[in-house]
Amino acid sequence: MSIRTKLNGFLGRVQYININQLPYNGNVQILAIQSRSNGRVQRLTGYGLMKQNLVREAHRLQIFNRYLINLAMDHIWNIHSTSSQRSQFINLASDANDLNRNHVSRGHCINTPNTLELISRLPVPQISNDIFEQNLFNGAVFCDGNNFESLLSPSECFLESSSFP
Repeated sequence: MSIRTKLNGFLGRVQYININQLPYNGNVQILAIQSRSNGRVQRLTGYGLMKQNLVREAHRLQIFNRYLINLAMDHIWNIHSTSSQRSQFINLASDANDLNRNHVSRGHCINTPNTLELISRLPVPQISNDIFEQNLFNGAVFCDGNNFESLLSPSECFLESSSFP
């Protein structure tokens, strides 16, 4: 049986109402959440969303040949679906991508100058038994005269020190 015959048979058995149904009934928030559920943000396309529907429909019909599914998808997208249907899928994908982009950018807001300024002003000193950790978390104190760093500090610290007359 030729691939053309198989394609025509597949296209004749497809229930197009299942293929033209928007994922999650067009709920962009749910679609955006699902597209980033595996830890990575998946970029969506209208073509890809409709293809997910076609793959489900193909599996319902016990068709698993990817080449046949791809041929059918090209035919359905380019010939069978209307520009209005394609626009609905494209707009839904675009809106979900925008939500995900905003979600990701909110997650990286630590780089804003205001946030970094607030972090640098943390009023609670970090307590540690190790001098390295204390200097790392609380900032090095060069003028206390009790540690090695005071020997390497700028001359202004020595001028303030009580060890000089």
